Order: sequence, then structure tokens, then C-alpha cells
Amino acid sequence: MNNHGSIILEVSLTPKDLVLPFNRFARSTYRWFLIFLAVFLVVELIDFPGFRLHPLAQPWSFSILVAVAVVAGIYFPRLRIRRTFEENPALSRSRRIEITPEGLRVESENAKGEYRWPLFCEIQETPKTFLLKQTTASAIYIPKRCFQSDEDIVRFRALLRSQYQGKLKLRPR
Repeated sequence: MNNHGSIILEVSLTPKDLVLPFNRFARSTYRWFLIFLAVFLVVELIDFPGFRLHPLAQPWSFSILVAVAVVAGIYFPRLRIRRTFEENPALSRSRRIEITPEGLRVESENAKGEYRWPLFCEIQETPKTFLLKQTTASAIYIPKRCFQSDEDIVRFRALLRSQYQGKLKLRPR
């Protein structure tokens, strides 16, 4: 925190900052729905002679199918995020974020940007990260580990409540 009331952070993202396989966001819910729909369809549609995948015919095969689907649902997003970081090294480069009542100022070695609060369509807080969404597919991620103190996190939440007029999903204290 500086003496002008702004909060200054040094942010370097890691793949762990973006991985949320069991989160409550709509995208995650759709992914899990599709995974279990696929399991249901496989169970109902596969009927080769001599091979029955029906849960009551061979419970072990159904259990294996469900276990594979759950493991895939957990690890495929992690692998995709890790691959994205490998292909885009700029994602993990350090950037300075200044949070003010007017919005955010972001500076890195390659870019500068100023974002006013009305730009964001939604702001969400997860257990480890703040997501400032510009669209449903893009967001500024601010890991809580980058705040200097818990007091700065409390001040950031208060600033969001007072300055941001859009959809705000903050965690209870």
C-alpha cells in the first residue's frame, strides 16, 4: 500500500493460480455435466456382442469408466493450462498492478494498461485468486498470495464494493 490509498502488487502467475477443477463457476459445472453425460451415453450406447457395459451387468467396468472420467475431468484442464503457460511465456512474467479507486494500472516489461472498473463484466473471488473478467473468456488474475497483507485483501474487497457497479461475487470473510 502506498500513501495515495492505492494497493501495489507484483504479480507473477503460475499454472496453479488458474487451476480450479471443482470450482462453482458455470464453465466448470458444464464440463462436469458433459463428462457424466458422456459416461451415461457410453453405458447406454455401447452394446457389442459379448460385451455389456451396463452398470448392473458388470459393475466393475462401470466403476472403471466413471473413475477414468473423473480423472480426465480433473487432469485435462490442468494439462491444458500447463501447456498454455509453456506456449506463452509472457503469462508467467512479472507485472506490477496498482489498484486505485478508479481502476487498475498494469505494467510489465512488454506492455502498460489502464483499466477502469466499468470495463469488467464480472469480478469473482476464489479461495486463492481474484478474477476480474473482461469477457467470459478473458480475465485479469490477481492471486491473493501477491498481496502484502490480509489487510490489503480486506481493503481491496472494500474498494470493489464501493467502486465496482457490476456483477460482484466475493467470498464471505
